[in-house]
Amino acid sequence: MQFYFKGYTTEEISKILGKKQNTISSWLHRARKKLKVELQGGGTDATASLY
Repeated sequence: MQFYFKGYTTEEISKILGKKQNTISSWLHRARKKLKVELQGGGTDATASLY
């Protein structure tokens, strides 16, 4: 959310969360893929696989 709504970079988010920048990028990529599937009417429960 910080990436889109607050304009934070993946580097800034990684410092805030104490995670590697590549991890943040991977999370964003997976979230975009899940959102795309949901918006296209596919998938079962996108939130279940986020955790």
